[in-house]
Amino acid sequence: MAKPTGRRWTLLLTVVVTLLISVPAAVWAGHQFTDVPDSHIFHTGISWMKDHNITVGCNPPANTQYCPDDNVTRGEMATFMKRLAENNVVDAATVDGKDSTELLTVASAQTLDWSDVGGNVPLPAAGTPIVETTISAPAGHLIVTGTATFGNAAANSLLTAWLELDDGACGIGAFAVPANSVPGAVSHMSNDGVGDDGAAAVSGLVAVSAGDHTVTLCGASDDGSGDAFNATVIAQSVGEGSVTSVTGVASPGGDGGPQG
Repeated sequence: MAKPTGRRWTLLLTVVVTLLISVPAAVWAGHQFTDVPDSHIFHTGISWMKDHNITVGCNPPANTQYCPDDNVTRGEMATFMKRLAENNVVDAATVDGKDSTELLTVASAQTLDWSDVGGNVPLPAAGTPIVETTISAPAGHLIVTGTATFGNAAANSLLTAWLELDDGACGIGAFAVPANSVPGAVSHMSNDGVGDDGAAAVSGLVAVSAGDHTVTLCGASDDGSGDAFNATVIAQSVGEGSVTSVTGVASPGGDGGPQG
């Protein structure tokens, strides 16, 4: 075969140099270990450990290899954990960006004026807020629960309790159908005797976006008689990544009916 000369020789040298440069770059890309090529099943994880200085290599002082098939000694494990902690690779002090103080703080808001004697809230036919709370939640779902004691109503009156999300108007239409209730969180109670007290409990699950959300326990009486007291509302957020937070608020105690 004829020896390459001139332009052919220059072209050959260019190809050889290009291969010498590109092959090591492909092998060392991101992780810098010659025994962990891009095709290695654990390439991504090992690259992450190298990039975060959790591992430096297994063949000092060159440290050009990771030895992916070797066992890890107790000493090596201790070194990995030490680097993991000191380099702040994982923020173990927070959950979803919130520290322990924020997670333990109950974020609630009581916006009603409890000036009535004993904290009773009259129940008009058009509906009214009884008690509400605000929760700062991640994107996900809220489990909402409300309870109250209804009493002091006229005989045969129909009492209704329900929960609203980010509304709080507590409007109710014909046939005691709330205007903006959380799905499933509606309860009706018929009062058969004057002054009878009865407990109402409502709950539901609703999807929410990240941010502050207000949950309101509402009540109404079809004839405008009766009131609510000893009310509570609780909101529990179940967000992405199973981050959970809870908030709640309870009303002051109220006066029961004559038979309560």
